[in-house]
Amino acid sequence: MNPFGQVPVLQDDDLTLFESRAITAYIAEKHRDKGTDLTRHEDSKEAAIVKICSEVEAHQFNPAISTVTHQLIDRRAASRRIS
Repeated sequence: MNPFGQVPVLQDDDLTLFESRAITAYIAEKHRDKGTDLTRHEDSKEAAIVKICSEVEAHQFNPAISTVTHQLIDRRAASRRIS
């Protein structure tokens, strides 16, 4: 389903999404009338802040935390090979 052979993938009728941010944005938009509106489309200033947070997470936080996560995973894998 994912052209890159990875997860996550979401299928909803004839729509297939394969990027986690696209999937979460789609779900938040589709179900914004149920529970808390995470998209904040009713207030353009709040909607802009939500988009800023998403961009910061994607371009600033994620690259830094990915490095740390990979190091932890590599260490665990190495310690299992040793023992």
